Amino acid sequence: MTSELSREDETYKYIFKKLGVRFYRRLGYDAESIKFKNVELVPLAPDNRYMDIFIEVDGKYNSNVELQSSPVYDSKMEDMYKYRIYSQSEDSMPFKTCVFATYNPKHGIDNLELDGDINFHPDFYYIKNQSAEEVLNVIEHKVTNRIPLLDTDAIDLILLPDMKHDWDIKKLLEHSSGLLVNTVIEDTDFHLDLIDCQKKMLQRFLKVADRIEVENMLNFKAEDYGLEPNVTGIEEEINLAYLDGEREGFDDAKLEDARNLLELGVDEEIISKATGLDLDKIRSLR
Repeated sequence: MTSELSREDETYKYIFKKLGVRFYRRLGYDAESIKFKNVELVPLAPDNRYMDIFIEVDGKYNSNVELQSSPVYDSKMEDMYKYRIYSQSEDSMPFKTCVFATYNPKHGIDNLELDGDINFHPDFYYIKNQSAEEVLNVIEHKVTNRIPLLDTDAIDLILLPDMKHDWDIKKLLEHSSGLLVNTVIEDTDFHLDLIDCQKKMLQRFLKVADRIEVENMLNFKAEDYGLEPNVTGIEEEINLAYLDGEREGFDDAKLEDARNLLELGVDEEIISKATGLDLDKIRSLR
């Protein structure tokens, strides 16, 4: 049994894996390199527990990064404490625990007392504590003046939807994607990884018909670097829909997506690949 990640958590796991040490530094840590390690901790429980992210940092210490879109309660903190104790028993390296959460501290806990003597207090990073407007003002100034973005700026551009804001999410994602395409990022591989991460955010927040134009813009940017663009990345979205057991109504959603794509003039074979529907079913929707 694997850990049950919400759709938000799964998005951030993807982003962390893509951006690696740059994302870890964004959480406030000094690091030159990280190594992703096996996350299965069978001895902890009969259902097999998993860490979200388990890394070795600069060959000096291990770190567990927990991704949390919901409030952090006692049971979750106890699991993280068990991870820490088990990992230290298996490896003599020092160990750090970080929680990357979308919620503010007042929605959960960030400290746990065990047996009255042990105090466990991981590092917490709350994305909703940041103002999307303030971040966007800085990035827009740099993009307008052709100033290369720092790693922090570039990653914040991807994280904007989960920051504190009152904007329409579709317009925000369209605007941030336009900035990502037009900005100066000197490391080409990093820029392409950011584009992939932005697509993941689009898949999380928008239906196919609402995001296809933006994804095409991102794909054209990838083509500028000489890479073959993805069509829509919908296959991953279909897999994600099962993370929380969301089966009910999902077939209807695929049919709706197929109708919308037909109206946009997308080729039937591409729609079939993207939605998993056979060609006869797609043609019956015309």
